[in-house]
Amino acid sequence: MAEKNYSKRELDHFFKDTMRAIKNGIESIRDEALPRIETQVLKTNGRVTKLERWQYTIIGGLTIISAVVLPMFFYQMSQYNDKVENLEKIFSEYEIIVEK
Repeated sequence: MAEKNYSKRELDHFFKDTMRAIKNGIESIRDEALPRIETQVLKTNGRVTKLERWQYTIIGGLTIISAVVLPMFFYQMSQYNDKVENLEKIFSEYEIIVEK
């Protein structure tokens, strides 16, 4: 196939048509797709915000449990173990047999 030499006018016309098509494509994306994207972002953002609140609630609860409840539990267990040891000493003095 032989190559065709285009004139400057034909190239300018082709360039203008191409640029017009690109501009129309960008405008259609802006006019049609952008509102749909914004709507979806707003919906998704609400769900993400709810999940983040739930996550922070769980993290806060676990922090309170590990900072307050667990030390109290271990303290109570140590007190219980001390009482059991004291009772075993008392029972051993009176030769009372305690089954474990």
